[in-house]
Amino acid sequence: MDIEIVPSVKYGNYKRFLSQARDFEGIIQRSESKVRKYINLPDQVKVVLRPIRDVLGTAATYKVKSIPLYTVEIDVRQTLNEFYDTLLHELVHIEQYFEDRLKLSSELFYSIYEGRKIRLVSHKSDEYYNLPWEEEATKRATKLKRIIYYI
Repeated sequence: MDIEIVPSVKYGNYKRFLSQARDFEGIIQRSESKVRKYINLPDQVKVVLRPIRDVLGTAATYKVKSIPLYTVEIDVRQTLNEFYDTLLHELVHIEQYFEDRLKLSSELFYSIYEGRKIRLVSHKSDEYYNLPWEEEATKRATKLKRIIYYI
């Protein structure tokens, strides 16, 4: 995985989180091979460590010149226990994208999960956690955290 710590954490307003970001970076590097045994990931995944508003992490895929790129963002301000959950949860989403089980729909406010078109809801809504791809990512992250990080 390609790991980036953003300039605002290295040199700017969030520099007080640099040590924590470096700890997260080390954990990702040391556990990558074990994570890949349990989560089917593309060869290249970019992990960006930065402050994020309103969420602990995000996962995205997009294409550049028809080449799919995969990115995970992790908030550097979370606890170590939250970090393990967030990292694994977002990597499960990358697997969902990589395996084409989760796709963005051409229709606004919809995604396609395992062939079913599903209306999106706000991540601030309680319903968000009932979306099938969120349920899968949460359950697998909880299970994998015990296997990979012994927590």
